[in-house]
Amino acid sequence: MILDKRYSVIYLALVLFLTAISVTVMRFFAPDSYSPTLFLIPAYFCLMLVLMNVLYHLGEKKKRDRSFFFMEYRMIKMLVSIVFLFVILKVAEFESLSFVIVFVAFYLILMSFETVHFIKGEKKS
Repeated sequence: MILDKRYSVIYLALVLFLTAISVTVMRFFAPDSYSPTLFLIPAYFCLMLVLMNVLYHLGEKKKRDRSFFFMEYRMIKMLVSIVFLFVILKVAEFESLSFVIVFVAFYLILMSFETVHFIKGEKKS
């Protein structure tokens, strides 16, 4: 199984680690650009983990290929991420560049983790 408890725990630990680093850097090195809505970024990526699990289990019921699941998840995640950023940037009253930088850092690091995990799972099959 590509998504198991171990994967979810590692993913959540990585999100918490990235959150701690982001908050530390923003508070101590760039306090003027600290975003009060920074907590939305880890919450968003935790919701993406839930979405990934739902899509995976729906795909398993329909006996779909893992590659299809992975590409489907990637496309949905990218589109939802773009919409999320546009909504936050329109609604927010704060310095948005720092928020976007932190969001993109989270996105790229977690995307790399997901890709490595997927490739390892494909090699085992």
